[in-house]
Amino acid sequence: MQRADLNPMAWASDTLLRQGMPSYEIRSMLGADDFETVRRYLELHRERLAERLNDELRAVDRVEWLLAGAEAAGQ
Repeated sequence: MQRADLNPMAWASDTLLRQGMPSYEIRSMLGADDFETVRRYLELHRERLAERLNDELRAVDRVEWLLAGAEAAGQ
């Protein structure tokens, strides 16, 4: 099924799943009666995404540091 064929809730669920949001949180959020609950789940998801991105950026920094050290050592 192409994304254009999905309804908005299915698209939202698919997007959040691909980003690693737990399925039980998605179900709870989409079944919520108030937008404040939705907002809190999305804020938590944003925080986890930011943490994951920071972890990945630190890993790239370590790779650069290791390769710079190998370059300086003439390897």
